[in-house]
Amino acid sequence: MENQTVNLAVSDLIMLQSIVQVSCERGAFRAEEMSQIGQCYDRLSAWLTQMQPTPETPQQPEEPKGE
Repeated sequence: MENQTVNLAVSDLIMLQSIVQVSCERGAFRAEEMSQIGQCYDRLSAWLTQMQPTPETPQQPEEPKGE
């Protein structure tokens, strides 16, 4: 593979998170591997949570002040 720029999107990491979940459910990992996989999964999940946009609260229009 030549020197090509590789783009990685948040959606790719969400897919990776799903792959780890399914793999664990199907018993794809040995018991001695689960600790490391769990730590990596936890860090990935925390990062993905941080990357989610925060919902903006709609601002209420200011009421006209009485003169």
